[in-house]
Amino acid sequence: MTDTWKKLLEEEKEKEYFKKLEEFLDKEYEENEIYPERKNLYNALDLTSYEGTNVIILGQDPYHGPHQAHGLSFSIESEKAKFPPSLRNMFKELKTDLDIERTERNLTDWAEQAVLLLNTVLTVQAGKAASHRKKGWETFTDTIIKKLIVKMYKISSTNVIIFQVKYQSTTNNIRNIKLLIVNILVHFIMLIVNILSLTKNFIIL
Repeated sequence: MTDTWKKLLEEEKEKEYFKKLEEFLDKEYEENEIYPERKNLYNALDLTSYEGTNVIILGQDPYHGPHQAHGLSFSIESEKAKFPPSLRNMFKELKTDLDIERTERNLTDWAEQAVLLLNTVLTVQAGKAASHRKKGWETFTDTIIKKLIVKMYKISSTNVIIFQVKYQSTTNNIRNIKLLIVNILVHFIMLIVNILSLTKNFIIL
């Protein structure tokens, strides 16, 4: 994490839920194959500073296949990895909407250009999607999102934040995001819901 992220999240990491999460992760990394590697756990917060973040692209879980997850939502660590439909679909939209032809699947360059590529859950067991949900990550990443939205609103009420939710998005996901936005008076936000990456539904809140 950058120094600012460390300071902003210091209090959060002292809370009981986070201590339990760390205990769970210690055991998981010791007993199972977990993605991403622990050294890449906070890659998004290493590469994209709090001060510099202009856009958030929010996923749900890391990819759970080999050579894929490296701490950035939707990004692929290695060309050896399977090309996931969600990222393929994103590239198609870039070409269709902006005539940008992108082939590089590692999105580190985006992260270095003020795009926070954040998953709501930062770890997953190999081959088991959603295996680390409801362990505490959602509370932690909600805190990150809230801090960023407040910061963005103070700077400009027209900043765009993109929430891209993989897999099947539930009504509760959408309701919770709406409540978060309304509570802090963000005027413009786009929620892109990708159901299994192939069905595109666009919801303007």
